[in-house]
Amino acid sequence: MSEQQIIDTGYALIDQFASEAPTATMPASGIVTYQGVGAASPSGSTPSEIIATATSVYQVTAQVDFANSTMTGQAYNFQSTTPGYDISGSLGATGTVSGSSFSGTYSGSMTEQGIPVTYSGTIAGDFVGGDAAAMIGTGSGTATAQGIGTIGFNSYWGAAR
Repeated sequence: MSEQQIIDTGYALIDQFASEAPTATMPASGIVTYQGVGAASPSGSTPSEIIATATSVYQVTAQVDFANSTMTGQAYNFQSTTPGYDISGSLGATGTVSGSSFSGTYSGSMTEQGIPVTYSGTIAGDFVGGDAAAMIGTGSGTATAQGIGTIGFNSYWGAAR
């Protein structure tokens, strides 16, 4: 997906699921894969601020095991909102499901403009829609660039079955 396709997919997910209440009756079994997109910002803290000030957008895949109340996921295909800025790599996530909510951690190493960057942080959110049709979440973490330093950032993402 290109940067614009990721952005368009994100707006479609927001239009479809942002006003949905958390799922009332969660699935009791099964492993479900969710696909979606996200945005990250070092300056935004609310979902609307993160979207407005995003420095990168990316794709998300999550696998949820409802019987065991666990989840794993990956953020990949990062695209900078700054033309010509190169980002490569992916981040992995693990977490737990409790009721209609989920929480977890993520980490990984990527390369930005040829510089190794290590990421780590937390994620949390809710399943929304009938039969847990989508996941909407936020994240908070740090990025440490080798030889440069560490910055904090926030993310907002969504994924649907």
